[in-house]
Amino acid sequence: MLLSHGFPMIILWGRDLLQIYNDGYADLMVDKHPSGLGISNQICWPEVWHINELIYGRVFAGETVTIENGLYPLVRHGVRQNIWLSLTYSPIIEADGSVAGVLVTIVDTTRRMLAEAALEERGKQLNLVVAELQHRVRNILTVVRSIFSRSVETGTAFEEIADHFRGRLDALARVQVIVTQSADGTADFENLLRDELVSVGVQEGPNLEINGPDVRLPSDMFETMGLAIHELTTNAVKYGAFKVETGKLSVTWQIERNGHAAPILSFLWREEGVPAIDMAPRHEGFGRELIEEAIPYRLGGSARLEFLPGGVQCSIIVPLPDGNRRKQPLSEHLS
Repeated sequence: MLLSHGFPMIILWGRDLLQIYNDGYADLMVDKHPSGLGISNQICWPEVWHINELIYGRVFAGETVTIENGLYPLVRHGVRQNIWLSLTYSPIIEADGSVAGVLVTIVDTTRRMLAEAALEERGKQLNLVVAELQHRVRNILTVVRSIFSRSVETGTAFEEIADHFRGRLDALARVQVIVTQSADGTADFENLLRDELVSVGVQEGPNLEINGPDVRLPSDMFETMGLAIHELTTNAVKYGAFKVETGKLSVTWQIERNGHAAPILSFLWREEGVPAIDMAPRHEGFGRELIEEAIPYRLGGSARLEFLPGGVQCSIIVPLPDGNRRKQPLSEHLS
């Protein structure tokens, strides 16, 4: 019966626990078969003796012991492997009532346990993704509400308010598209800049210079910089370098490291060739507030927006994240 049974079974005979097993158990032993036949279970499996010793003591006292999905670190081919087994240890009773040995029936549940662990891990990851998505949605909705409120507060005509709001909402959407394409939540700064310029039909050419090293920004920093670049681009289209044929725009940035605990992003937007007219806004609008107030508050840097003869100049200096600096929510400042 032992030899013909379909799943692993082993008899451990006598107090020395000499092994007699079937083909199913031989498959479980791998390289320890056939040398494991007739030898002590303690000698064959010393790596799990600390588990089995207590169980065998209970069985020789007449108890049947069942282990569900027990973790057994078995050594096979010289390598320790975590194997999950469901086992029943039953006493073999002699005619006089004494225990002559132990019958062990075994089901290898390793594949199921690993599959369940992988499923559980995927569930945890999914929960993290959902939590992050919920956080991002709440944050985006708050930012949208803040953008709308600040746009309305300009006191301009309804059509102009709607135009500004649509543009800012589109810019925020472009930022989200770029960020969500990255698995690590960072995105390339130059892509952000070029996407914003392309959105108004501007590409690099004689009147546009773009120059800077590769730099990836985290999503929260990317969002703030994206809205700032949108405000600069919108102003250039309506009043500046993109409105007149003589206008030129130079956008440059660099990474500075000397003397700073963390690398610094130094960004410069400089327009030239714009006729010398009063380009300064008549009131402190959303764009200027975002650049000169929200960027320092949100990103811990500095920003300056100047309306100079010949065009706008904007300089932004912000530390790149080092994982230790607390970032303020953009919506907290704009609300």
